[in-house]
Amino acid sequence: MKIWVSRFESPIIGLSGGLDSSIVAATAVRAGARVTGLTLVTGESAGDERYYARETAEYLGIQLEERYFSAEHTDLQSSHAAHLPRPLARSFAQSGDQAYCDVAAQAQADAFMTGAGGDNVFCFQQSVLPIVDRILYDGMGRGVSQTTAEIAEMSETSIIRCAALAMRRAWFRKPQYRWKTRPDFLARDFLLQHAEKPSHPWLDMPGKELPGKAAHIAYLAQIQNHLEGFRRENVLPMINPLMSQPIVETCLRIPTWFSCMRGENRSIARQAFAGYLPDAILHRKTKGGPDGFLQQLFHLNRKKIRNMLLGGYLAESKIIDTAAIEVAIMREGRGDHLQQFRLLELVDVEAWVSAIKMQ
Repeated sequence: MKIWVSRFESPIIGLSGGLDSSIVAATAVRAGARVTGLTLVTGESAGDERYYARETAEYLGIQLEERYFSAEHTDLQSSHAAHLPRPLARSFAQSGDQAYCDVAAQAQADAFMTGAGGDNVFCFQQSVLPIVDRILYDGMGRGVSQTTAEIAEMSETSIIRCAALAMRRAWFRKPQYRWKTRPDFLARDFLLQHAEKPSHPWLDMPGKELPGKAAHIAYLAQIQNHLEGFRRENVLPMINPLMSQPIVETCLRIPTWFSCMRGENRSIARQAFAGYLPDAILHRKTKGGPDGFLQQLFHLNRKKIRNMLLGGYLAESKIIDTAAIEVAIMREGRGDHLQQFRLLELVDVEAWVSAIKMQ
């Protein structure tokens, strides 16, 4: 972090209320940066992380700005990824972008910093894979029993269930990570034409590699789609310190079972920052998010979403299942929020395609 701070002395750091962004803020302060924190709030309690953001800001002695997500600052037909070769932008982030830019101007900041990638690089695994790795590396013994108990505690399930799943995974499957596709609302013919399994060079693991570490590497591939596509990156440099090469390489060398010690995810990172962050952050197990704001966007823009998806390029190219989409859009009440989020993802792609076509 000292290297980053030597280049950017006055960053705006997004404080989500979670561990990763708090780690970035703590290291930036220790490196001598003049940090301004920013936390984004939704109208629902699940999206209000101000208590935790304030805990971090007070502990570190930094200024904290609080801003609400606003539907007024969100245009579903606009894509902030129009300059990129992939539709990475998420429309709901436009409101946050506006807040970041406003606070940066007010604070005379020279960069934006985030905790993006923390779950990925610190190996946050909600599975039995750390047990599998320890079985294959150490063999059955006390260490495996300890890791099994820790995963069971972290997952709030039984030790017997975790042990059975881990042994089956260790002895009857290859180590490669299976990338799961998302066929929701895609046209059947399109899916048949693209039925091949997703591939990526990072997923081609040697035969003796450990499955949990293969998943860890796959997580690092997944996060790449969340590091770009923000308007604020065109205003000031946007830095994701946790994705710095020395940190990534160090974490890749750490066995996966060290990431769940004492039944806490990302336990190595938590231990490393004991004494540098408040206990409310160090041992936090739950986390809010902007789900309520996404639902608000969907309900406020239902007609626009219908017009974009049923009369756009994705429909014309027969990529999406227009009949299923129309049923989901017109469903009364709050509906299935996961379906709504998926539809908003397709809207983001439609906006990106439209922007590319206009260039």
